[in-house]
Amino acid sequence: MKQFEAGHRAEASGLYKVVHAKNHVQGHYVIVVKGDTFPDCMECTNQVRFEIAIDAVHVYAHKQFKRTDYHC
Repeated sequence: MKQFEAGHRAEASGLYKVVHAKNHVQGHYVIVVKGDTFPDCMECTNQVRFEIAIDAVHVYAHKQFKRTDYHC
């Protein structure tokens, strides 16, 4: 599975599993929006990794719900 490092930009929106260096915190999940920059961890700094678990699009980016006044 592709991992993203702190400082990189998310290629897709979705639910990401977070893996911390030396497992100082148990793995957990966060929501990230496409284009967001993955942050550093306050403890393991830039050694934290993010793996997409479920990719998703914003509701108004989906073709069934497209809005002309929404830009994503």
